[in-house]
Amino acid sequence: MANCPITAGRGLACNDSIGGLDAFFAIPYVKDAFTIDESTLEVTAIDASITEAFKYELRADANVMVSDGVSDENTGVSLFTETLTVLLKKQDNLTSYEVNKFQQGLHYIITQSKNGDYQLLGSLDGARVTASNITTGGARSDAQGYNLTFTSFSKIPPPFLDETTVTALLAIESTNVINP
Repeated sequence: MANCPITAGRGLACNDSIGGLDAFFAIPYVKDAFTIDESTLEVTAIDASITEAFKYELRADANVMVSDGVSDENTGVSLFTETLTVLLKKQDNLTSYEVNKFQQGLHYIITQSKNGDYQLLGSLDGARVTASNITTGGARSDAQGYNLTFTSFSKIPPPFLDETTVTALLAIESTNVINP
């Protein structure tokens, strides 16, 4: 049996972080589009063939990213299931078209937290919308928009992007934006 020892402890964190997401970026899946440093589990580069990243701005507490890790003693597999749930407010025909495209294809998803961190989901095989609904609530104050759940699987937790890669991501941010 292989022994994979841990290499560090962890101190008590300061009370200077907050939960939540400001945005996510979607990039159509192309195999091996990101370089991940295996010693730090950090994204260090975006492949030059990736020329456009589509930003989706988020607001409110309905936007959540979770990475659940499991290890199976019988199969010897350790896997992380990455789930991003977002609410895109207000319906329009252009967003409905993009939701349909999300549902049909694979994408890399990069979340931008309220702390300014960027994390990559779908590093193994891309992410897919596994659930969606287009909703108009009954009351005038109910949500009207799109609830999307992206799911992906990975051998590692969602890696953080280093500063150089964040700069590269922002440089390819698309100017094609829907303003519902």
